[in-house]
Amino acid sequence: MAGSLVAKLFKASETLDLYPIDDVFLGMCLEVIKVNPIMHEGFKTFGIVRNKNSKMNKEPCFFRSMLVVHKLLPPELLQMWELVHSNLTCSRKVNIL
Repeated sequence: MAGSLVAKLFKASETLDLYPIDDVFLGMCLEVIKVNPIMHEGFKTFGIVRNKNSKMNKEPCFFRSMLVVHKLLPPELLQMWELVHSNLTCSRKVNIL
């Protein structure tokens, strides 16, 4: 997030009553400054398998492109961070027609 946006968000936040859900409050501030958020595929707040036996839960290449990850416990998140920022090589799936 650019510093200029942060400054505008801060000023907008001072004009609103505090709302206890951070995502909602951020949206309220963005609305005040007339900034429309756009979808980014790096935000995966839903759809991550919770099954502990799922290969996806342990696949660092799946998490490599994410900006926000929910549903991982703190020790799992730290371990995944280290794996993703290691000398990781991921293959790319290619659809053959």
